[in-house]
Amino acid sequence: MPTDLGNKYSSVYTQLYTAHQTADDAQLAHGRWWFNDIDRTLTQNGISVALTRTECSLLSLLAFSSERVVSKEALIAGLGKNPSQYNGLEMSLSRLQSKFGQCSGGERLIRSVRNRGYCLAQVVRSAYCPSWKSPGGQAAEPPCSS
Repeated sequence: MPTDLGNKYSSVYTQLYTAHQTADDAQLAHGRWWFNDIDRTLTQNGISVALTRTECSLLSLLAFSSERVVSKEALIAGLGKNPSQYNGLEMSLSRLQSKFGQCSGGERLIRSVRNRGYCLAQVVRSAYCPSWKSPGGQAAEPPCSS
């Protein structure tokens, strides 16, 4: 499933997930993962995946990208690393995938797209308005990097 954040972010300034959902809202929320970059978690129906700082940054880059597929070079640059010298991307993605699979019954979070990069395989929404994107979509420093 594609992420629905990237292209819609500029029109949706805040996505709040609260305990005051209606029955319809709760039904729509089923199958969605809620990403919180402050406490570095990915949550769905009581299942919570704890993320490292690097995993949080990678998920932010994938979920909030204006493109569905994010290139390997863009992900590495988004981590503040030199794409020609950094070899840890696949390891970080593999660990995130493994951690997600253990918590979700074997589902995949990230999918590789041959010769293009990576994309999310799950619907991921922000639990609130992320601080590192303006409503106009201009990127700033990801909050997970500090």
